Amino acid sequence: MNIAAFNVGIAVAPLASGLVINTGLGLAGTAWIAAAFGVAHMGSVLLDRHLTRRHEAGTEERTTVSELERAPAAS
Repeated sequence: MNIAAFNVGIAVAPLASGLVINTGLGLAGTAWIAAAFGVAHMGSVLLDRHLTRRHEAGTEERTTVSELERAPAAS
């Protein structure tokens, strides 16, 4: 998955930069594209972090309940 994302980035970044240069903004416009990619990347990192924590929290609860069900009853 990471290799595919890297390859997409290699293909999309020059395409977007080329489109910006052709619109008349020139080379300075590529800095805006870089900033937009940075913001998009930060958003995806924060979303991944949120989803991972939510998944881990749900997994911990199920593990705790299943461990309690398997534990021998205290007499």
